[in-house]
Amino acid sequence: MKPIVFAPQAPFKIAQRRLWSTWVERCVRQPDWIENDPTDPTVERRFAVIPEHDARVLRVAVRETEREFFVISAFFDRGARKRHAAKHL
Repeated sequence: MKPIVFAPQAPFKIAQRRLWSTWVERCVRQPDWIENDPTDPTVERRFAVIPEHDARVLRVAVRETEREFFVISAFFDRGARKRHAAKHL
């Protein structure tokens, strides 16, 4: 299993945003959907609905290599639920 490695600022921002590490790991390893980052082709935006937090959508920016998942940032994305629902109409 690939390890999850965090960018230097990521753990502070994740704690500041009161995100649980289990949510971030779930989003990285088992996302509900993935989008390419529009500004960096090496980065994926991974999304997961977090039932334990009023079904809000967590977005984690990840750079995956053969050896690891490199987490750049994580936050609740207010518009993600609407974008995801629109894709399925």
